[in-house]
Amino acid sequence: MLKLVAVTGLILALSCVTGAEPARATQNDERVADVAARSACARHRWAGRGFAPVGYIKGMALMYAKSFCESRDPANQVAAAMRQPLMGSNDALVRYREDLARNGVDVNNDIERLRAVYTLAIGEGMMESAGNTTEGVDATVRRPTAATAEAGLFQQSFDSLGRSPLFATLFEQYKANAGACLLEVFKEGVRRLDTRPVVGSGRGAEFQRFTRDCPAFATEFAMILFRINQRHFGPVRRHEAEYHQPCNDMLKEVESVVTCTP
Repeated sequence: MLKLVAVTGLILALSCVTGAEPARATQNDERVADVAARSACARHRWAGRGFAPVGYIKGMALMYAKSFCESRDPANQVAAAMRQPLMGSNDALVRYREDLARNGVDVNNDIERLRAVYTLAIGEGMMESAGNTTEGVDATVRRPTAATAEAGLFQQSFDSLGRSPLFATLFEQYKANAGACLLEVFKEGVRRLDTRPVVGSGRGAEFQRFTRDCPAFATEFAMILFRINQRHFGPVRRHEAEYHQPCNDMLKEVESVVTCTP
C-alpha cells in the first residue's frame, strides 16, 4: 500500500482511515512552508492575541496540503468528512455562512469548503491557544476531569472522541506514527511552552497529552469536529473566531505549489 509522503519527510507516511490508497504530496514541504511564512496570514495581528507563531501558520499550511491531496481520493473518509456539503446548525461553516458569502466563498464547491474550514480553524486556534500546541487545560473551566479537560491548539477534550468513528482511528494511527505529528514545525516561534500537567489519568489524560504533542492529529480531529459539532468550540459558537480571508488566499497558493499524485 502506498502512503502519503512528502519529499522532505515533514509529512511522513500515514495510512488513510479506509485503508484505500491516499494521494501523495510530492512537492517539497519547504515550498509550502515558504508560502505560509511570507503570507499576509502570517503577518496578521489577531485581536487580543497578536501575531501567530510562524510554526503555527506553517503547520496549518502543511496540514492543508495533506488534506488537499487526500481530497483527490474519493475513498478517503477523513478528507471527505472535512469537505462534505453544508449541514445543519452543528456545522461551523453554516455558523459562518455570512462571512463566507461576504468573502466570495462558493459553499457548493468541495475544495472551497475544505479551504474555508481550514481558514476558520486558523482563527479559532488563535482564540483557543494563540497557536501554541503545548497549551494545556482551560483554566477558566471549573473542576475539569480527564474526560472534559481541554488541550492543544484547538482545545479539544476526550469526551468529544465519540462524536465520529473516524476519531478513534485517527488517534491510533497517529500514535503508531508519531513522526507524522509535525510537533517541531508547529512549535517554531512559540515563546512560552506550557508545562502544566494533564488532568486526571487513564485514556482522558493520554488524549490531553497526545493532543498537545501531536498537532497534526489535533488539526485533523478539529477539522472534522468543526463540521459536525461546532458548539464544542466556544469562540466559533459565539462567532468570536476571526475568518481572515488572506489565510484563505495563502491556502489557495499552497494548492499551486503542491503536486498530488495517485
